[in-house]
Amino acid sequence: MLTAILGYLGNKFVVGRFFFDTMDSLLEKTPGVKHIYTPTKDVMSSFVGDKKKFNDPVWVKTNENPEIWRIGF
Repeated sequence: MLTAILGYLGNKFVVGRFFFDTMDSLLEKTPGVKHIYTPTKDVMSSFVGDKKKFNDPVWVKTNENPEIWRIGF
């Protein structure tokens, strides 16, 4: 519930957007955290948001014997 309220306030008000941009910048610069936060943020923005990067699922054969197929984007 708290997350939803913070998200709503962050999108509707300039002060909220400033707060979230500041936190985003801080997390991207924090040693140790940036190696987890930045890739997670990139993956989430690939699947959700205005610019979806993975639109077409495909089957990929990864092994001949035994035949193994995996899904990819």
